[in-house]
Amino acid sequence: MSPICRALYFLYLRHPEGIRFKELANHTDELYELYAFVSRREDADAMRHSIASLTESTNNSVNEKCSRIRFAFLNAWPGELLGGLCIKGKAGQPRNVEIDRHLIEDRSGMILPHKQD
Repeated sequence: MSPICRALYFLYLRHPEGIRFKELANHTDELYELYAFVSRREDADAMRHSIASLTESTNNSVNEKCSRIRFAFLNAWPGELLGGLCIKGKAGQPRNVEIDRHLIEDRSGMILPHKQD
């Protein structure tokens, strides 16, 4: 999975309440932090450009990234095991990842910054 896809996925893991695609621009700083962490890129302008493209509500980039994320999971696990792993939701509604956060081990402290009970 590409670094920008991982950053998007981790953003949704951080927000179990969900985020509407059209509201992704409100999370630009958080996306940048996650993208910088997973990509280890040093070109801040290129990272900001990628995030701007992802959060631009008039293009299809976020849908493409979600499809790539789903495809990556489909290649790793049988479809019946995908359950709550993918970013899901109806158009215009908050999208989320339904997996129980207690099942996720975050050794980095970056993906789930708040302690899970």
